[in-house]
Amino acid sequence: MKIFLFVICFIFLFISASRAENQKVFYPNGKLFQEIDFTDGKDWKIYDSSGILTHRQKYDSSGNFVEETFYDQEGNVIQNGTWKGFNIDGKLSRVVTLKDGKIDGEDLHYDEQGRANWKKVYKDGNLKLEQTFDKDGNVKYSKEAD
Repeated sequence: MKIFLFVICFIFLFISASRAENQKVFYPNGKLFQEIDFTDGKDWKIYDSSGILTHRQKYDSSGNFVEETFYDQEGNVIQNGTWKGFNIDGKLSRVVTLKDGKIDGEDLHYDEQGRANWKKVYKDGNLKLEQTFDKDGNVKYSKEAD
């Protein structure tokens, strides 16, 4: 009976924890690195090591992508130009080219060793090409969009 109660308590705690409405991760300096709010869909925000919002992704309650916004070092929305994202260790993790507030050109992601591991290419906000790379930089997977 004690084992049964333990299992029931564990399941209850697991379900309660998985329904958390907010998750936060902090830099070693104590500043917020990322925050994910699950209240109504998913609102994922990433901050730089000084606490400035740099990137935001929103998803609806069904998990469908809604929008993505990129910010400069002053917290202004980037409409045109290049945005660079960094991981919690300060290493480059993503480079995006923007036009009229949408990804236009390459969206390049890097692994922990600084190697490109996947790339998407957009034209006028529409996905045209998706590729993944092995650790030597060779294309593992490539698919052109319809």
